[in-house]
Amino acid sequence: MKKQRRIINALVLIIVLIMGYITFFPGREAISEEIKNKHFTNISINKLYKIKNANERKYFVIEDKKTIKVFEVDENTNEIQKKTIIPFDEYWFTEKNQGIDTYLVLFKNTTKTEILLFDNDIRTLSKELK
Repeated sequence: MKKQRRIINALVLIIVLIMGYITFFPGREAISEEIKNKHFTNISINKLYKIKNANERKYFVIEDKKTIKVFEVDENTNEIQKKTIIPFDEYWFTEKNQGIDTYLVLFKNTTKTEILLFDNDIRTLSKELK
């Protein structure tokens, strides 16, 4: 009976550890291979992030510590519709909707730009911007 309890307790502990690892050390938001190969072959994939947006497929790339490029990909033609360069002096992260949505806020002079992020990109993004 004691051996059976030990085995069950060990299995429960392993499951809790796995769930904790998945929760606290998530991977990055996946970007389809087609998009990577077609549009971002010259860009380091470590610096490419998806923007959390339901209607459009948007991506951004950290050009350097003071510049971000935003790409809008047309869902039907799979071509880049628009490329925007956003220079910034300061950045910070903010939460809205009772902590559900996390934004990267970029500030340059009097211009403030907010980019909606996937939660599992925040940790790697903050390391990249430091």
